[in-house]
Amino acid sequence: MTNWKTCRIVNRRNEPDGNSWIRFDLDDYISYRTHIGGTCNEKHIYCVNRSPFDDYCPGDYLEIDLDETSSHSSSVRRVTNPTSTALVRVQEQNSSL
Repeated sequence: MTNWKTCRIVNRRNEPDGNSWIRFDLDDYISYRTHIGGTCNEKHIYCVNRSPFDDYCPGDYLEIDLDETSSHSSSVRRVTNPTSTALVRVQEQNSSL
């Protein structure tokens, strides 16, 4: 069973790398594995700057697969393919999460 965590987007900004990534700042922490095998907690996630992520803004919600984030290094926390097995599912503010 997937371990989903719902976080509200509190800020959104395009990264200065040619705007190919969106950084979503979240209202709660997500755990990632560090490069030395420990864990770190961060209140943001990066998503590729294309549909469906490019339509979401502060006030919307992301459902994040904590099993996936805890098995990925904090340097590999970027969601690139929204149609594959989802690391992140996006939900609108008024949805029934």
